[in-house]
Amino acid sequence: MSMKAVTILFAAAILGLAARSPRAEEHSEALMPQSIANVVEAVRPSFVNILVKGIVAPESGQAGSRVPHMTDIVGSGVIVDPSGIIFTNNHVVDNAYELRVQLSDGTIVPARLLGKGKQLDVALIKVDVGRPLPVARIGNSDLVRVGDRVFAMGNPLGLSGTVTSGVVSAVDRDVRGAAYNYIQTDTPVNHGNSGGPLFNLHGEVIGINQQIFSDMKGGGSIGLNFSIPANDLIFLFRQIREYGRPRLGTIGVGVQAVTPNIANALGLPDASGAIVADVGDPAASAGIRVGDVITSLNGKKIANQRQLIRGIGETPVGQTVMLDVWSASTMKSVSVTVQLLEQVFWDSYKSETVQEPRFTKISDFGMDLADLTPELRKEHNIKSALNGPMVKSVVSESAAGNASLSVGDVIEKVGLSNVTSVEDFTRLMTEARDRGSRDILLLVGGTGGSWWTTLPLQM
Repeated sequence: MSMKAVTILFAAAILGLAARSPRAEEHSEALMPQSIANVVEAVRPSFVNILVKGIVAPESGQAGSRVPHMTDIVGSGVIVDPSGIIFTNNHVVDNAYELRVQLSDGTIVPARLLGKGKQLDVALIKVDVGRPLPVARIGNSDLVRVGDRVFAMGNPLGLSGTVTSGVVSAVDRDVRGAAYNYIQTDTPVNHGNSGGPLFNLHGEVIGINQQIFSDMKGGGSIGLNFSIPANDLIFLFRQIREYGRPRLGTIGVGVQAVTPNIANALGLPDASGAIVADVGDPAASAGIRVGDVITSLNGKKIANQRQLIRGIGETPVGQTVMLDVWSASTMKSVSVTVQLLEQVFWDSYKSETVQEPRFTKISDFGMDLADLTPELRKEHNIKSALNGPMVKSVVSESAAGNASLSVGDVIEKVGLSNVTSVEDFTRLMTEARDRGSRDILLLVGGTGGSWWTTLPLQM
């Protein structure tokens, strides 16, 4: 073949590739869209920021937290009913005495707690705005696959409406013995994302972001995000709406996972199913014994104990289920009638749950003060012109922490009055509280100069 022929063939090949490249790009675009902006815009109205004022119990070993203190917390949620019902995490609203919700249009409205889980980290809150609210579409979380692209919407560190994206890293992830198996993603989420939705690229909620694993100081994202599957949440929501609380089924067995070692010891063909660790009625009356392995429920293979617990829990009370059971090296079929699980999983809202606090002592703000001495002035490099009580310790996410107070700051004024001691500070704060003030103005001096901030007296 001549060089001329080779050149012509090579040129034809290049032209052929060029001619096919638009279709290749279209195919690539279909598999991995360059932007999710349209989907984000469509789902944003169903997302809310949650603003919480609460009381935090003391944490052992943390400076300044020897007594409960006021705190401001941010979280996220998603609207699941047009009447204003919102899903979030229990740990977002726990110990709250004031709840507010910021809607997608920026409006901030009061919210009330409808109820919250005990072993389940879920809560329902409600806003009343006099009009139907946009509701999130709920996807089938059982169809989620490893590698699916997803995005989260949240309020990380108070940065409202933040969108981050990633892929599903694992499904049915067992994390620290939780009541559900998680969807694991590498979507970056941080404090404040809790309770926020995890969407697929169809704009459907497939999970609620609940926790992260982190080895960073302060707990920042390292790409290990865990979300409660949407199917579990919707089941609970329907039960609560119908019965006022989760109405879960049981057959009276305590089960655990079948490990490879357990499977080998019992002569099982594979490490799946749920081994019975304790048994009561109705399972005992049906012939199930300790050491039996339940391998299927109504003809569907059981991969692990959580699938069995979830399957039985979601079965209507009074319905009979068929179980395949490996017992004494033989397989048998057992029918059991599901009974109501009497354990209390849900707390309905009670208005007296947490009383609205008022300032009574300095530690209520999550800080300690000390009278300024020459030794403290030298230790913290405080200028001679600054006078007043010095901040000795601050608890993160407390009222003092949210007011940006730091160790070594000096409080120069309470309101417009000069303060020279902790006693002055306490007296002026108490007088302002007794006058009915909700907040008090402080002039604070530090290394960057003086600045104004406020602390809440009653909320």
